Amino acid sequence: ADPAAAPPRDNKKDPKGRRPLVTPAPEAAQETMIQAEHDVLESGFCVSVHFATGRRPPPGEEGRGDWRSGIVMRAYKAQVNDEQIYDIMMADGKEEKAVNHSRCRMVCYVCLSDKRAFRPPPMFCEKCFAAIHQRWSYWEEGGDEGGLKLCKRCFSDIKGAPNPNKMLADLAHRTNLQIDTFIEKKEKDRPEYVDSWVQCDECHSWMHWTCGLYKGEDTSDECLFFCDNCRLTRGKALAAELTVPPSSDLPEDVLSKRLQNNLRKELKELSVQCSAVTIRVVSNVDSVTKFEPAQQPGSGGPIKLSSAITGLKTFPYRSKCILA
Repeated sequence: ADPAAAPPRDNKKDPKGRRPLVTPAPEAAQETMIQAEHDVLESGFCVSVHFATGRRPPPGEEGRGDWRSGIVMRAYKAQVNDEQIYDIMMADGKEEKAVNHSRCRMVCYVCLSDKRAFRPPPMFCEKCFAAIHQRWSYWEEGGDEGGLKLCKRCFSDIKGAPNPNKMLADLAHRTNLQIDTFIEKKEKDRPEYVDSWVQCDECHSWMHWTCGLYKGEDTSDECLFFCDNCRLTRGKALAAELTVPPSSDLPEDVLSKRLQNNLRKELKELSVQCSAVTIRVVSNVDSVTKFEPAQQPGSGGPIKLSSAITGLKTFPYRSKCILA
């Protein structure tokens, strides 16, 4: 793929609702791709430029070197072969002239990176509750993300049992599980979670949703979006649908009030000069945790509980998330 290819969008419409993204016909696909390669970068776009070091790489491969960020000052075509080239002002203040399109890669206006990847949530074996390491293989029900997952050791134990399907039914509390439907996978085979892109409707800079604080999933496609720089320097204002309310607008409870008042009082006594601190309880969930056989209450392990709950395999608790 071209390193300067346009950022992916998460739906069939442009994030700003400007135009629908129509899949070209097969006969026009190549022509559309050629046009896209030359229409991606414009003046003012943030890019990362590749500076090669060492030997010249083979055709089609990226050689050794480093990527340095800059801003496109001018975009034009070469007189010889009509290749798109750019004059780029680098972050260190030097201007690079006639930079080939193949050396450039569009980056986020805020974080100056081309891709913001999120680490997927950890996985745990649902029999022994051990975390599944990245380098380990595991077995998953039906091969679908979100199904019953077992580590390699627990899968072998269940498969070697006299009645493995009954053990799976007791484990998952379902009767339609078959040991033969499990598929072996590796942690690295999980899909990569990457951030989507949005473009400012004023300066046309591209940025990640997270970097631009863009609430794309909760906003209509026709709503205009302006970056922080345009809101500060050009007097642009976000629509009500895109405005992020302050933390003080979140509902309060007794715990958040007590923590907030005591913290503000202590900061005042210490003569700490800062803006008003806001504390809120953003999550309050009743849940249960499972015990391994060696750690069950009353088994002589490190956990000591009253006799009223001795012998239970699960222990109820309330989980709270408090943010300041």
